[in-house]
Amino acid sequence: MVLLNDAAYRRFNFPKQGDPVTVRNEIARLFRQVYSNVKPGPLVSVRINPRDPTLASIAYRHVDLDSFNMRLFDGQWYYAFE
Repeated sequence: MVLLNDAAYRRFNFPKQGDPVTVRNEIARLFRQVYSNVKPGPLVSVRINPRDPTLASIAYRHVDLDSFNMRLFDGQWYYAFE
């Protein structure tokens, strides 16, 4: 599962009022594009935001240092495009 806010819909040009299957396919396409040719490297850090403990930043090596966000929702952590 991936959580999207309004900014993520705009950034990735996902159809906001689109059919859920269409949105799911667009998200899957994005992940394939990002991760199919190059796999993430070793984990460097996991930092929980002290002002928002439901938001974490995960840093990893990929040539240089890259990161992504995860959001705690209903007891589970999910990729968060925000």
